[in-house]
Amino acid sequence: MKNVIKLFILSFSSFVFLISSVSAATLFETGVNDTPGNADAVFVSGDFLYIADGTAGMQIYNITNLAESSLVGSLSFSGYTYSIGIFVVGNYAYVADDYAQKLRIVDISNPAAPIQVGLFSASSSVKNVTVVGNYAYIANGTLFSGQKGFEIIDISNPASPTLVGSYNSGFSNDVKVVGDFAYVAASSGVKIFNVSNPASPTLVGTASMTTYSYGGGIRTAKGIFVSGDYIFIAADSAGLQIFDASNPVLPVYVGEFDTSGDAANSVKVVGNNAYIVDINTGLYIVDISNPVTPLLIGTYDSSTSSSVMNSLEVVQNYVYITDGSLGVRTIRTDFIAPISFTPVFNIVSPANNTTPTLTFSTTDNIGISSYQVKVDSGDFAAQISPYTLPALIEGSHTITARAYDAAGNYTDGTVTVVIDLTAPTAFTPVITSPTNDTTPTLTFSATDNNSIAAYQVKIDSGDFSTQTSPYTLPALTEGSHTITARAYDAAGNYTDGTVTVVIDTTAPVITISGDAKITLPIGSTYTDKGAAATDNVDGDITSSIVKTGTVNTNKEGSYFIAYNATDAAGNAATEVKRHIVIKPVAAILKDLNKNIKADPIFTDKIKGKIFIQTEGKGEAWYVSPKTGKKYSLGKPADAFAIIKKLGIGISNADLAKIPRNGTKDKGNQAMMNRLKGKILIQVQSKGEAWYVHPITGKRYFLGRPADAFKLIKRMAIGITNANLNKVSTGLVVR
Repeated sequence: MKNVIKLFILSFSSFVFLISSVSAATLFETGVNDTPGNADAVFVSGDFLYIADGTAGMQIYNITNLAESSLVGSLSFSGYTYSIGIFVVGNYAYVADDYAQKLRIVDISNPAAPIQVGLFSASSSVKNVTVVGNYAYIANGTLFSGQKGFEIIDISNPASPTLVGSYNSGFSNDVKVVGDFAYVAASSGVKIFNVSNPASPTLVGTASMTTYSYGGGIRTAKGIFVSGDYIFIAADSAGLQIFDASNPVLPVYVGEFDTSGDAANSVKVVGNNAYIVDINTGLYIVDISNPVTPLLIGTYDSSTSSSVMNSLEVVQNYVYITDGSLGVRTIRTDFIAPISFTPVFNIVSPANNTTPTLTFSTTDNIGISSYQVKVDSGDFAAQISPYTLPALIEGSHTITARAYDAAGNYTDGTVTVVIDLTAPTAFTPVITSPTNDTTPTLTFSATDNNSIAAYQVKIDSGDFSTQTSPYTLPALTEGSHTITARAYDAAGNYTDGTVTVVIDTTAPVITISGDAKITLPIGSTYTDKGAAATDNVDGDITSSIVKTGTVNTNKEGSYFIAYNATDAAGNAATEVKRHIVIKPVAAILKDLNKNIKADPIFTDKIKGKIFIQTEGKGEAWYVSPKTGKKYSLGKPADAFAIIKKLGIGISNADLAKIPRNGTKDKGNQAMMNRLKGKILIQVQSKGEAWYVHPITGKRYFLGRPADAFKLIKRMAIGITNANLNKVSTGLVVR
């Protein structure tokens, strides 16, 4: 807050303000009460102003409205009388009567009809009075020997005031009482009395004004005020004198202030300010926070030649000054700047509005007269609220609104606004696509030169709604969708980020290439023809097919190859399988010796035996006991096919009559001889094959093609090509 000094010129008064290093007071007159007499002293109690009005006695004004007082009652005194001082306590006013040398006690319980109830005759002219408790302390202007300058009166019975004690202090103008001490303004300075015993006031010290700045002779103390350890003295031509009376026995001079009118007559202290009236030059307000160097705050003079301002009373921001025949002046003092306030923008900072509107308002004890506004370090200019600022550049700005009151005091209110025209940085929301999740999760994040305030999301052409990341989208239909995330910064700038998501809940389809079921003979080669996969979104996804399963073409049985595929959205195709059957194929005996003449005698001798060519590559042959032809046992599958084709069915009971190889059973010799060299197939079991050795007659198990082939090789008999050619050749066609 600041206080400023202004010059006001009204029709009836002028103001002069002297600038100092402290806050200045702005003074202006709000009214004059022209009393019928000669206003000499004033006292305020409650809502009333009491005036000692010279020959007109006492006037009472209502000051409920401090700026505008109104007369409510008065009391005149008969005879040779002059009311010069006044003090009010409770329901009584105590009037110092200079000419009549009386202390008058007036009942003011009804301000409209004051009544004198008591009278005390002093030893001399009564100049002023102070009341504390049951005692009235009066200062008398003595002119003759035997007169008392200081008297103490018992007023416990207002109708019968009684002298208690006195002291010849010399010519006295004023008196103040604080605690056990009375301070009497006398012609020789301020005399300090111990009045703990009112009947016997004792002089303990004197604040003598004879050796200070004004020098040369004794200075008269016209008015005094005691505040804390200090005595403030209106010292006539010596202006304001300040003494430290923390030791009443030896008061010490500490500072002074020249009122320039050489007639300082009265002083009051409120807070850190002393108010002095000089009969010749008017009102002075002095900052006495440092008593050594009191500083002028402001002055007031009515500029009327007949003005004789000689007494004052201070109430809040008003000073009531008696001005003799001109009555009582009401002066407004304003040290108070407008109440602190903060301007308000119609936007939230940071903002992207370069011409924001500023509103401002505050209050003051005497009213706001005007506002000014400045931007950053620019100049103040008068404005009214609301005020639209000129276009601001991007960045931070300090806006100051200044409120002036009618006295010129002002208070600044400051607010900072950040203009932000930069949108958040570009960004791309993240979502899994394609997906078979109809409520996929969207994540998003952006950065800004200030800060991100909020995010909004919309789906396709829908509306934006405020969301936070991660955000689970509502159920989406199958197909492609455009998702837009919008990032707002604190200023309202925004940036959109867009992503497309494909909702795919349809599984791909797998189609087998070739037959779904294949039957192959044992020992053949299997080559898988694969499958193809297509998807409604991904198209041809054959390359993503996963094939499982194996085929053993050397073992009879059913085999399956499974085909599976999953599209990019995670939809899995229905598994498709190819069935491959491996089994021996029924053989067809074929005669290859139509043009070859076989040797039937030799053939008959070797029926049922297995031979290996000793002059070839070790090829194996079997001479069938049935057909008498030889069959090539080239590969395990061929050998097994021959076994199955040329085998003779046998019951389990008959098979048991033939001992198994590796046992010592004798078996049925007749059965063994009859079946030597033959291949037997169990008809009552699972079709197991057995070979009866052509020499031993024992049977050998032909379990699998490979087992049978190994056995045949092991039991084979060597044969020359010449002998082999004597046997017709047969072929088992599978």
